Amino acid sequence: MVRNFNIPHNFKGCKSMTFKYTQFQNTFATTGAEGDAGVDIKEHLQDIIKNHSAKRKVQQPLIKFGTSAGCRRLKKDIEVITAVVVEHDAGEMGLYKACEMLHEEHYPFVGHETWSHTEEHPRWRIILPLDKPLIISELGGVDEAQEAYRGFINDLSAVLGDGIISPESYHISQCWYLGHEAGTEGPLMVSNL
Repeated sequence: MVRNFNIPHNFKGCKSMTFKYTQFQNTFATTGAEGDAGVDIKEHLQDIIKNHSAKRKVQQPLIKFGTSAGCRRLKKDIEVITAVVVEHDAGEMGLYKACEMLHEEHYPFVGHETWSHTEEHPRWRIILPLDKPLIISELGGVDEAQEAYRGFINDLSAVLGDGIISPESYHISQCWYLGHEAGTEGPLMVSNL
C-alpha cells in the first residue's frame, strides 16, 4: 500500500534531477551496477521495493544512493551521493508519524517499512533525495563529505527526535536492503514526491 502526501514542498530541483544509485546483487557482492531512476524517483523506488522479494533478507538487493569508482562499496571509492537515508530499528515511532514530521518541515521522501517490521515494533527506512548531488571531490574528499552527510542526518534527527535514527544512518558508505519477504504483500510505503 502506498500513501501519498500531496502538499508541495520546498526541496527545489529534486523532481528534475537525475537520481543515480548503485545496486549490488546481495550482501556478498563487492561490486555492483549503476542505475538511474531518471526524474521519476518515487515510481522507481517503489518498483525496486515492491518487485524484489526473497525468502531471506540477505538475498535482497543492496542499494547505495550514489555512485563510486568501479561500483565498489568501500567508503574511499564513493564519488557522488544522491540521497540521504535514515533508518529506525528501535521500534519507538511508526513510519507514518515520522513521515508526517518530515512533511511538516517540507522534506521530500519515500519511506517504507523494513524487513523486520512488526506492528508492535515498527522498523522503517526513509530515503530523502538531495536537491543536487553531493560530489565528493568538490567537498575536498570523503572525510569532508562524511561530515556534510552527518550534518544532514543531524538535521533530520532534530526533526524526528533523539534516538529515533539508527546509528548506521550516519555512515556515508552504508548500503541498504530494498525489497520484501517472499509471500507477503510488501511493506507500507509513504511518499510526498
